[in-house]
Amino acid sequence: MIKIKNLDENIKNGDFKAVNEIRDIFKNNKENKNSHDIYSFATKFCHFSNPDKFSIYDRYVAYLLKDYIIKWKDKFTSAFIKYNETSKENKIKIDKPTASSLLTAMRDYTFFMNVIELFMSNCKISKRNSRAKVDNYLWLAGMMKYRKGSNVAQDYKN
Repeated sequence: MIKIKNLDENIKNGDFKAVNEIRDIFKNNKENKNSHDIYSFATKFCHFSNPDKFSIYDRYVAYLLKDYIIKWKDKFTSAFIKYNETSKENKIKIDKPTASSLLTAMRDYTFFMNVIELFMSNCKISKRNSRAKVDNYLWLAGMMKYRKGSNVAQDYKN
């Protein structure tokens, strides 16, 4: 990560491109034939460097947020529209979003953060509650719901 120019400054300023810059180190590493997406790690790195500006993406968080989005889809319309304007491939059906399209969209950090903000607003979570507490809740609730006794892979297809 030493190769990333201005990474510390971008994280300090809460610039979401820091997440993608960290991801790109491993995705674009031609020397590593087994390279993979380190999206979750990138969000954690940025979060622990600046917890007030970055939320942590995790599959349990994504699955739980997907449930909220589907339940309250009208409250997330603005996030769908913004995402659809920038996404070239994966569009979200605003009237009937699918679990698959939402989970794919949450791998776009800007969309993910829009969803977090709308979630906090809809649940009337004040700004004095730290983002870390919200992240903790989402991760724990998602893990409790999807870890055991639930078929996450099947849920992803619906």
